[in-house]
Amino acid sequence: MSSTVSNPQGILQPGSFLLPESESMKKEEAELVSVCWNQDSSCFAAGTSHGFRIYNCEPFKETFRRELKDGGFKIVEMLFRSNILALVGGGPNSHTKGTLIRIFNTMDGTRLQEVRRGVDRADIYSIALSPNVQWLAVSSDKGTVHIFSLRVRVVGEDSYSTENGALLTQQNYSNSLQGLVSPTIGTNPGSSLSFMRGVLPKYFSSEWSYAQFHVSEVTQFFAAFGSNNTVAIIGMDGSFYRCSFDPVNGGEMGQLEYIHFMKMDNRP
Repeated sequence: MSSTVSNPQGILQPGSFLLPESESMKKEEAELVSVCWNQDSSCFAAGTSHGFRIYNCEPFKETFRRELKDGGFKIVEMLFRSNILALVGGGPNSHTKGTLIRIFNTMDGTRLQEVRRGVDRADIYSIALSPNVQWLAVSSDKGTVHIFSLRVRVVGEDSYSTENGALLTQQNYSNSLQGLVSPTIGTNPGSSLSFMRGVLPKYFSSEWSYAQFHVSEVTQFFAAFGSNNTVAIIGMDGSFYRCSFDPVNGGEMGQLEYIHFMKMDNRP
């Protein structure tokens, strides 16, 4: 039995990266794993134990759903009202599959890009898309905030309510509502053995992070993009970092600011 996708435009065929639904999954209720607002709070994404769903708020309705055979998504990051999602797989047990982050086009179910945080297992704390969709920030329990270069150009359903969103719409708007792959300033590094893809394990052909910033491994950190190639990082230990990355050469990010904004009792 083949899987189908429903959205306001009708029934779409599944992308090649998706697997057919199993009979056991149909009988089992999906568990809500996470929810995440888009940038203008007009929509939110729900990660479930079986896949993910997109909901519009006014009027409230489900606008998209994707069910998977093997697990769902712990984190679903949506860019404004566009068709681009960044996903961390694994559902309730995402730490077992948390090294891969995938960028999907919800209009036709295609996977636009896949990047790898590392080869070891990790619990992803946060993912963030830059407003211009050139960069993706990822934080995890491994004590490093990674910046990935994206090859995605995005278009949305309508104009966005924020200044950055409006600029993005002016640059990329199209009635076709398609996510397109396009070059960016930087390119993520890959393994020197990537030419042997299909022979060596998959991580040898993966895209690795473009820029990095190191923080404590014992604290949860959450990253977001600022202006002029900067990243803001807040920690559950009351710390705040602001750092910058080189969009041309990548590498280690430079620390611009550090503030301990709150003293946390009973914490190291």
